[in-house]
Amino acid sequence: MKLLHVNEGTIEGTQEVLKRAKAELKIEGAGTDSLVVAGDLLTVMNVHAACHAARWEQDPSGQLEGIYAVSGPWHLLLNWLYMMFRQYSNRDRSTSLERMRQALGRGKTDLDMKQPQFEEGWRLLRCVWIGRLLAMLQKELQENDESSDTWNPSSQDLFRTMANLHTRHMSQQAVATARAAGDSARVNTVLFLRDCVMGWEYSAAVQDGDIGRMAATEKFLAQSFYGAGQTKYGSLLLDRILEDTVHPSIAKSLRAAQLVNTSGKAGSWQGADHYQEILNGRIKDYDVPHATDHVIVRLEDKISAFVGAGQTLSQCRHDSVWDYDLSAAHEDDIWGGEGRRVDVQREDVSNATSPTSVGLRQQVPPG
Repeated sequence: MKLLHVNEGTIEGTQEVLKRAKAELKIEGAGTDSLVVAGDLLTVMNVHAACHAARWEQDPSGQLEGIYAVSGPWHLLLNWLYMMFRQYSNRDRSTSLERMRQALGRGKTDLDMKQPQFEEGWRLLRCVWIGRLLAMLQKELQENDESSDTWNPSSQDLFRTMANLHTRHMSQQAVATARAAGDSARVNTVLFLRDCVMGWEYSAAVQDGDIGRMAATEKFLAQSFYGAGQTKYGSLLLDRILEDTVHPSIAKSLRAAQLVNTSGKAGSWQGADHYQEILNGRIKDYDVPHATDHVIVRLEDKISAFVGAGQTLSQCRHDSVWDYDLSAAHEDDIWGGEGRRVDVQREDVSNATSPTSVGLRQQVPPG
């Protein structure tokens, strides 16, 4: 929005962005074409407010019909992560996430107990979850006079052990038993294990591009958000459940718009909102002006279409040729292929502004 010189904090600013997007995509009036806007919850709320205010416009082109806003799954997982840290960061000191962070030697910079960085927070939850499951598995094996070092179960024994593990340590009955015994540490541990499963399942469904599994998991996540007091995301998920029932075809299209796959490989799906975050980071890395007066002919449009391919090409180049930094001995010329010597003016190379030129200048191998 800053590139378009509009105030992103106002309804008018959001309306202007939507109008320009419709004009650029040649979407006019309330025809068959629709504009899907993917983002976080704040984006959805802003778009809804802008569209509601535009309903009173006398000019049909300014009524912003046919615009649908959808909150991406990555921001949903991010807020689920925040919810988990708020719930378990300091509850029951001996089993809290803060105590686990200290025991694992993780720094506090990226692991804020209220709003941690996604990767660091996700990694801590996974480590604690796996560690507790392994401890419970060892206890199960000890009761059966087994050891994790020598355990070599058959398929039947494996599934029976997993069923016992769930019943005794992860079921609702395990929670009730621990509460009846007044064991707050065990109650906290069992609830933590159960809540984590919802995040793992939703993340796996996103990677597989399975919108049916995503919809099923969101029903449980809605209850979790409401139970933790995060009513905005709880309301968002309830609205989706209502759309699934009342307008199933529209709901299916909007859910599909949440996901992108830049590689075409199975298990490589990601949230459209997460892809936008990657684009924002990639654009900042390009050697071009980023001031609002230098929009560079909407370079982000050109880059965004090739980020996935660009990542693959960059990795292939890195694997094929070694990095080489032009030294003083090579500043006036570089070696070309097949023994040819190519004269290059250093001034011309250093003044190159295109991303391709800069990349070639930085990665020229020796002869």
